[in-house]
Amino acid sequence: METRLTIERDLLENDTTLLAAEKRKLLEDLALKEEKLKKEKEDQEGMMSKIKALESKLISGTGKFLSIC
Repeated sequence: METRLTIERDLLENDTTLLAAEKRKLLEDLALKEEKLKKEKEDQEGMMSKIKALESKLISGTGKFLSIC
């Protein structure tokens, strides 16, 4: 997904047939997509951390694993 967004950004920036306003709008839309992807990755990493902590608690059998959620 990141690679596709990078390619799309390069194509838009180098396209001389687009009007400046059109190009700006497309670049803004692309920036929003990139930000959304970044947030989704951060959310996914947070969930993976919680899952790993739960797994650790379950494997060791110690502590209250519900306190992590």
